Amino acid sequence: DIFCVQDEITRCIITAILPGIYQAESQHAARKAPESLGVWELIIRAHTFLRRFGKSDLAEARELLNKALTLNPNNSMAYSDLALVHHFEAVFGWTDSAEQSHKSFINAARKAVELDSENAAAHAVLAISELFSGEHQKSLDRLNQSTSLDPNLTLAHGYKGIVHAFAGNAQESILHINEATRLSPRDAYIVLWNIGRAW
Repeated sequence: DIFCVQDEITRCIITAILPGIYQAESQHAARKAPESLGVWELIIRAHTFLRRFGKSDLAEARELLNKALTLNPNNSMAYSDLALVHHFEAVFGWTDSAEQSHKSFINAARKAVELDSENAAAHAVLAISELFSGEHQKSLDRLNQSTSLDPNLTLAHGYKGIVHAFAGNAQESILHINEATRLSPRDAYIVLWNIGRAW
């Protein structure tokens, strides 16, 4: 049992400090001149805009991620975030063509996984594209793969809840949404989990 306790303590520590690390990195990147930002700083800065759920914020995130991909065309994290930008623009109607944005979403998500098959976030984003393409079981299987790669990934836990909500499995849905909320109670995506809980 000692190893189980050790794993749980490790998870608790990671869960507690990870949002702070991202916030500190984002603040550091925000203080630098845009032209001096490296790939990691561009991605971290884009994270901030991506989680604000505003039309101009998503446009800013897209621009930062495209800059990051210009500097490093093989960055899986940048592609997975870019996929989410396209997804949210399609969902919120902030695009000239929701169909084209959805295609861009799928392509970026696939590219993210292709570039790094061990990137849990990339698998979670590809799972979201599968969910919104009507492939619920495929999406759930991929989300399970994502949480096996990273048991603390709130995005994967939350979307497991949303997949189950779409399927009408209320108890399973609430279970996963509660886990996402427990893992990161101040996460910007909490709005999505609350929508899922309402469904």
